[in-house]
Amino acid sequence: MSSQPCTSRNYIFICNIDTGVSRWSLNAVEDFELPGEYMDNAFECMLERIHPEDRDEFLEKGDIFFHSTLANGSCDLRVLN
Repeated sequence: MSSQPCTSRNYIFICNIDTGVSRWSLNAVEDFELPGEYMDNAFECMLERIHPEDRDEFLEKGDIFFHSTLANGSCDLRVLN
């Protein structure tokens, strides 16, 4: 795990809204010490890693990303590692 800020890194995930299973880019798994490339509790897992000042935005955007029919979207958040 790097001790340097990752401000220019992008992380990609895909989530099946029907099953709640998501797949995360390997750099996200490594950088944020996620439990694995595939997760079934990604929203909760990521919530605890989001910077406290960004959690409200994550909750708002996350509700859209994880619980709607939105096909794709993006959000800039700080994640603690």
